[in-house]
Amino acid sequence: MSVELFLGIAIGAVAAFIVIQTILARKKDARISEELEVRLTEMFPKVLQSASEQLISLANEKLGAEKKEIKTDLDNKRLMIEKLIEGIQRDMNERERTAQSILQQIKDHEKITKELSTTTDSYAKCLPIISFVANLENRLPKIY
Repeated sequence: MSVELFLGIAIGAVAAFIVIQTILARKKDARISEELEVRLTEMFPKVLQSASEQLISLANEKLGAEKKEIKTDLDNKRLMIEKLIEGIQRDMNERERTAQSILQQIKDHEKITKELSTTTDSYAKCLPIISFVANLENRLPKIY
């Protein structure tokens, strides 16, 4: 019986060892799983924050580049508008000078027309006298 007892004890010991190892492995797996969960829970906010910071940085760079491009475009358009306004102002000034010149010419012609009218009226008053003298010259004998 001692062999059977020894064999029974050995089989019991092996079975106990296997059961204990299985229990320990499950506890170890549970511990590893819990530890992994804790570490992931600790790392996730850090990784998320880092990714967010990188995304924000990239967005700021892109926004800055677009802002610079828009500013350059706006400056170019402002310069074009200023040049157009300067050209329009030069044209308006030239037209104002031309209009003033035409107005002065009209005033000068008005003055000349009045003077001519006065002279014509004077000639018209003298016309009967000139006509009378011309008739007299034709009637008088010519003396040479």
